[in-house]
Amino acid sequence: YLVKYLLQTDRANDYVLFFESEVPPEIAALARRRGRVELRRWRFSAYKRFLPYVYSHILIADQIKQAELDVFHSPANVVPLRLLRTKVRPKIVATGHDLAIYRHPEWFPPGQGFSVKYLVPKTIKFVDRIIVPSQATKNDLMELFRVPGDRITVIPHGVEERFFTPSSAPPYPGGEKRGGKYILFVGTIEPRKNLVRLVQAYASLPQGILAEYDLVIAGQKGWRYNEIFLEISNLKLEIRDKIKVLGYYPGDNLPELMKGASVFCYPSLYEGFGLPVLEAMAAGVPVVAGDTTSLRELVEVPGPGGVPAGLLVDPYSAEALGQTINKCIRDAAFSGQISQAGIRRARLFTWEKAAAETLQVYRQLGP
Repeated sequence: YLVKYLLQTDRANDYVLFFESEVPPEIAALARRRGRVELRRWRFSAYKRFLPYVYSHILIADQIKQAELDVFHSPANVVPLRLLRTKVRPKIVATGHDLAIYRHPEWFPPGQGFSVKYLVPKTIKFVDRIIVPSQATKNDLMELFRVPGDRITVIPHGVEERFFTPSSAPPYPGGEKRGGKYILFVGTIEPRKNLVRLVQAYASLPQGILAEYDLVIAGQKGWRYNEIFLEISNLKLEIRDKIKVLGYYPGDNLPELMKGASVFCYPSLYEGFGLPVLEAMAAGVPVVAGDTTSLRELVEVPGPGGVPAGLLVDPYSAEALGQTINKCIRDAAFSGQISQAGIRRARLFTWEKAAAETLQVYRQLGP
């Protein structure tokens, strides 16, 4: 999204965009219309599988240097080591999405020692500017890596307009539950998303709600995904059958799935940003989110007498989670107020704004 809006916003600069695979058609068409955009493929990508270090840290670095850039922006939290060590190089910007692996290594698969212990710290130390999506991630950088605050710029993600636009399309896959009610989670199925407690919270809801509302979990399988399926398998059959695990859900259909939900529940234990929460708020769905890290920034608890844009709950308490979901369903007037506050809050997060603020970082570093 950021590249799309950068090209639409910035008419003054030339761009070189690197891709490992095929260029997205929308970006290719936009580049042709705008002009002064060069699309390049990473050469020697076949070496990635057999010589990953050579490919990622030597060959890619050489190709970046050959482009003679003023600023190079890596959208991930790593930069080729050879580029970092080069005296004559462009200014480097890296985007750090989160530092969860440093806070909770138990949530991640083994075998990432080189990246965690060497590559990411070197990137953080030597890049010229780090962009992060939340104050929570900036705080982690400053605490864990002692990065000065003036080297970090907080630029929140945006939400696409299509999430605000009402749709009459059937939200449930295939339309077999046309008109059916459901509580929704969207995200990777992994330990930090806290889905075991979400299932426990759902199972604790009153029988009348369980009979009327499904729990829909949409997302691809991540590490240790089997824990959630084991938890579901231990439930009574009548509850187990009400939990629908959809797997990966196509992005083109995601707004309809969001809009069709009665409650969006995101009890994550740690987030660098939490884009699904923002998308759900834009869709006008009451949000229940874990009271932790960046999710507090998105939901933004209001002052006295104000209406929150979502409900924050202790993510370690399945009981509190269930009670909050129950309140959202039982109190339609209260949920309606939260929905409207969520839409207003989501309107503050746009990709146009993110692109403009990113461009300002480039200008500060450029010639």
